[in-house]
Amino acid sequence: MSNEESNPSLKVTDNRTAAQQEAAAEATSHAAETEASENLSASQRPTPTLDFVTLILSLREGALVALGLVSNEELGDMPADFAAAKYQIEMLALLETKTQGNLTPDETKLLSTVIYELRVAFVEAKKLAPRT
Repeated sequence: MSNEESNPSLKVTDNRTAAQQEAAAEATSHAAETEASENLSASQRPTPTLDFVTLILSLREGALVALGLVSNEELGDMPADFAAAKYQIEMLALLETKTQGNLTPDETKLLSTVIYELRVAFVEAKKLAPRT
């Protein structure tokens, strides 16, 4: 059952610009390439590029794992750790603040898109989490 079916007054609007959607598609493509390289043995894997995009995507992946949206191959599915996810999201927001004016347009778009998507995922995961 979707959120709209369970709460007819809830309306979600995607306000991202085409550039943000393009940056999100780029991030997804980069993640797919990373996943493909993870299927190789450790000696066959290429060394990851050390750049700002890799840092952003690494923090994004950590937040997704903490939200329980990506399973850990070694540990399997784990329950959501909202404190860890919030920490990762706040680190990305801090990077956005501290690097303002010093990033390329593509890096800026990617960073803002990743933060937006993680915040939405955080709220959705919190809604679905069992109350304690």
